[in-house]
Amino acid sequence: MKGVLYDSGMVALIDKEQAHRLIDQLGEDSTWDDLIEAIVVRLAIDAGIRDFEQGRTISHEEVLRRVDRAP
Repeated sequence: MKGVLYDSGMVALIDKEQAHRLIDQLGEDSTWDDLIEAIVVRLAIDAGIRDFEQGRTISHEEVLRRVDRAP
């Protein structure tokens, strides 16, 4: 069964089993904030994987140049 989760204004379908596994990985004393953080991290990782798969990458050298120019 699929649910809907919003990622940067785009709709992304998630599997409820994935959501359950994410929750199961949290400690017994986890808060709602911990769950939200875990979801945000998961969305960021998934977005990075999609970018990589679609060729939207830059070289390590370019990253260093951009960081060096950062204000």
